[in-house]
Amino acid sequence: MEASRVHRSAAAAHEQAALIARDGNADEHQDAAARHRAEAERHEAAAAEDFNGERDDAERASGEYFHQ
Repeated sequence: MEASRVHRSAAAAHEQAALIARDGNADEHQDAAARHRAEAERHEAAAAEDFNGERDDAERASGEYFHQ
């Protein structure tokens, strides 16, 4: 989840930069923020998938696996 937090922080920084951009780069900062948000979501989805897989493995190993 650390990678997700890093990307979320980067997205917030780019959003702030877009608000104060005086050099015509506001659109570039918004685009970068959107890319970082998407990357954070990808990391979060991968982490959730890993967590679910580990939980399923642990449940199977303990004999307590129930199909949900």
